[in-house]
Amino acid sequence: MGELFLKILNMSIAASWLILAVVLLRLVLKKAPKWISCVLWALVAVRLICPISFECAWSLIPNAEPIPSEIFMAQPPESHSNAIIDPIINPNLPKISPVESEKTIDMLQTEHIYVTLIWMAGVTVMVAYAVFGYIQLRHRVKASIRLKEHIWLCDEIATPFLLGFFSPRIYIPSGTEESQIVHIIAHEKAHLRRKDHWWKPLGYLVLAIHWFNPLVWVAYILLCRDIELACDEKVVRDLGKEESIAYSEALLSCSVNRRTILVCPLAFGEVGVKERVNRVLNYKKPAFWIVVIAVVASMVLAVCFLTNPNSFPVEFDSVQIAEASTMDFRTNNGPTTFRLSAAEIDELSSRMKDLKVGRKDQHLQGHTPFYSLYVDTDKNGRITFSSFNSDGSLSAVLYENAYYRISDSGFISYLQRMCSGETRAEANEQATASQNDLDSAISAAITEHYAPDKPDGLIHVESHAQLFDKQVCGVQKVDGDSNVEKVTVYLLVLHESFRPDSDPTQPLESVGGDYIPAVLTFRLGEGGDYLLEEYWEPGMGSDYAKDIKEKFPEVAEQQVWNDEEILTALQEENQEKVHTALQKQGSFEELADGLIHSICRSSNHSSNPQDYIHKAQKQYDELRGYGEATLRYCFRQFLAGSQTDLDGHIMAELCRDIMADRFGMAREDVLYETGQAWFDQFYANAQRTAEAVSLEELEKYHPVSKLLLDMTEENLKGENLFHGQAVSTYSFKEKTPTEEATIILYDDGKFELQFSPLSSYFGIGRYIMADGRLTLDTSNGKFTYVFEMADDTLVFDADASSDMVWYSGLEDGSVLYLTYPSNYSEHVNETNAAQKHITLPIEER
Repeated sequence: MGELFLKILNMSIAASWLILAVVLLRLVLKKAPKWISCVLWALVAVRLICPISFECAWSLIPNAEPIPSEIFMAQPPESHSNAIIDPIINPNLPKISPVESEKTIDMLQTEHIYVTLIWMAGVTVMVAYAVFGYIQLRHRVKASIRLKEHIWLCDEIATPFLLGFFSPRIYIPSGTEESQIVHIIAHEKAHLRRKDHWWKPLGYLVLAIHWFNPLVWVAYILLCRDIELACDEKVVRDLGKEESIAYSEALLSCSVNRRTILVCPLAFGEVGVKERVNRVLNYKKPAFWIVVIAVVASMVLAVCFLTNPNSFPVEFDSVQIAEASTMDFRTNNGPTTFRLSAAEIDELSSRMKDLKVGRKDQHLQGHTPFYSLYVDTDKNGRITFSSFNSDGSLSAVLYENAYYRISDSGFISYLQRMCSGETRAEANEQATASQNDLDSAISAAITEHYAPDKPDGLIHVESHAQLFDKQVCGVQKVDGDSNVEKVTVYLLVLHESFRPDSDPTQPLESVGGDYIPAVLTFRLGEGGDYLLEEYWEPGMGSDYAKDIKEKFPEVAEQQVWNDEEILTALQEENQEKVHTALQKQGSFEELADGLIHSICRSSNHSSNPQDYIHKAQKQYDELRGYGEATLRYCFRQFLAGSQTDLDGHIMAELCRDIMADRFGMAREDVLYETGQAWFDQFYANAQRTAEAVSLEELEKYHPVSKLLLDMTEENLKGENLFHGQAVSTYSFKEKTPTEEATIILYDDGKFELQFSPLSSYFGIGRYIMADGRLTLDTSNGKFTYVFEMADDTLVFDADASSDMVWYSGLEDGSVLYLTYPSNYSEHVNETNAAQKHITLPIEER
């Protein structure tokens, strides 16, 4: 029951905003029909009783859960044994002992029980009052005489009313003048038609549940008034002036002077008689535009107050932090970074559990933060906390490409201090300890041993098994210097390399590596650091077994030859490490995007791409060093099309340099208007080459063409791109030939798409026809185009399609007309004629 009350309390607070909005809207829409006010109160009821609400960017509810469940359900915090480190990390935190914490939480939980019991008692009293009043009223009208149909006369009542849920009756006091009975019956029948004998009791039931909220009482009182006013309007809109006066007189004579709320009956003169008489005598049919404005305002109100603000999709309580690091751009020497220590991660985890995140704010997209805290989690990926101004007042958390605002001043202050390095004293101690750690020294030595001479675009990981315990190995004194010590470790080392553009959700395959025994000897420096003196590996061939036997102790040598379990464990460890590395650095595409962006920003006053490359030579060389990974990245961008700006030129230069470096192709220096134009020429040549040579020759003599054609899923056996027969061609023709678009559908489920003769984009893929719609999905998985099919036409649906800007004039609603089979032969002839002018492949020059 405690959780139920907390849920109702939060619903009541959220609905309070809607009640205030309805009260204000009633004042603004005084001239609107009162049935609209009743509809607005129905929205309030939905907000008060419906536990489910949709999220919306336009929601004006500040917080869907203003009182978190943790405030009553919290468990005592774990006590940290390190009493020295805690004040160093956060000297501003108050000193609260575990006993005090448990005592505080016990008090909260006890108060929660008391409050829940009081709420239940209030609900019981409200329901009992309604039931008692209903029974009392039913008893009073037992001695009634039926006038006609469901209309009864009674001596025991002072005012007419409607009573009953399923077979309601109209009760009229005996002795009521006949001239008034007509108006009374008309009013009560209006209640019946509007089902008010259901809505008013339901409103009271909602009031009984939320009896503790004063605004709900206000809402119920105003609902009763608006119900009566709506019925009055329904009756008097067809009455003349004299009949309206008679109706007003009936209201006055039957008015109820009451001090309590009537729950069940709908009394004729129950509420607001003065206001009702005034409106009846001055009634004018509302203008149409007033009704329209009122309806639109009600719809806007529903969207803004019936929905919840977009919430953060991760529960911070369940987040398990693997690693965390910071980056600060506020320094004069460029961005500074550091990794959080274990103690700092504990503090961060504690602060995140108490953090409440606000609504989604996409206005921050594309802005560069002043400083950021990157949190890598075990199950939820990366969560980034950033501030976009120097004082931290504009702070947000980034998750899955969406920003959510942070208004917690305590966390904002913590974020400032952490990113500026003010809490690094303890972290520096941790870093020193890490350097002194033997296992870290071993990993560093192995990584350095296998480090490539230049960037190769691969992720290198190592794992090692220490075969000879260092206590057995011992620490030997160097002859003649008793102050210098050495330690020798006997290992099995597995070093592997992985492609960075691999799918991190799948088991990865290494593209190279070594599995070999090794012996490392370290000297202990004056500061306790392990300094590598010797890195030993056995010789290959016939010397391999002999070297191991001579170098390794007998117990370690036996493990070298019985290593199946060790190798399996090292392979699993490397898989975990490369997955972690991929998650930490993001995809290779993100890395390449950032480097390309840096190169394009390096010069602001030149139109020559080489100037940008020279000024960002380091970034360019890094991309060039990644080799095939960069080549694949550039090809993907070109296949997507429209790479006609500076970044297209940079990628074209990268492709030509990498093809010369890695594949021995002659460096082609022909000038092209755009990078996309170079690629289109290369792509066309690759297709022609695939048609002219066998698959074996393509693999041997044209490896880059094969790589590109593999990426586009083309047939590499000399056949055409599409094996099926064309079944239909649709064309979009506008005022100029440059805005022509063409779609060709084949009988094997494939399509060919050209947006315009000036567009470098050439789409291929598969199509689906279903429910009167044609859907095109490109082979690279990036784009989808949707058309409504009507007779011999296709109507473009831009909203359901990929969001791209093309050279074509094609826009939402554009119509493509069926032109094949009548002109398909002309299309084929034009295509064949164009292919005759294609030059030899670039690789053959």
